[in-house]
Amino acid sequence: MYKRIITISLSLLSLNAFSQLNLPKVQDQQTIGLTYFKTDLGLGAGMEYHYYTMDNLALGARLNYDWGRPYQAYYKSFGIDLGGSYAPLPIGDNFFINVKLYGSIASQKISDKAEINKNVFNYGGKGGGSIEYYMNSGTVVELYGLQGFFAKKDLGQKMYEIGFTFKLIL
Repeated sequence: MYKRIITISLSLLSLNAFSQLNLPKVQDQQTIGLTYFKTDLGLGAGMEYHYYTMDNLALGARLNYDWGRPYQAYYKSFGIDLGGSYAPLPIGDNFFINVKLYGSIASQKISDKAEINKNVFNYGGKGGGSIEYYMNSGTVVELYGLQGFFAKKDLGQKMYEIGFTFKLIL
């Protein structure tokens, strides 16, 4: 048991030391990522791309698919988020706290297969924050939370999103 703990500890220390040799956020860096999240209405998954225009500023795009069963109805949504993140506060060499802002458009559908059958094209914005951890020079994990504000009231104007993203540095 102690051998496993020591082995895991040394592995994490070596990854930490290796990533300190390579500055995590640098201008012209690009990342792609897979994300999994929870919203008010269900679960979701997506893909994202970010391009760092400065060491602490990234512009990006996200493609999302949400699904769920709110109030015994069927819900699904396809969306695109365009925006970026700003890292005002590094915590050590590998952790970063980010502020995120996105413009969002989505095609949403809700139905109960009997009385309700509504398709909505919705638009608005999302804002929130995240914590990123650079595991090594090519891998990043991120925990994030966003609050969305949308124009149409059909499915609610506010919608939260909390999730996990696994990113690869290109």
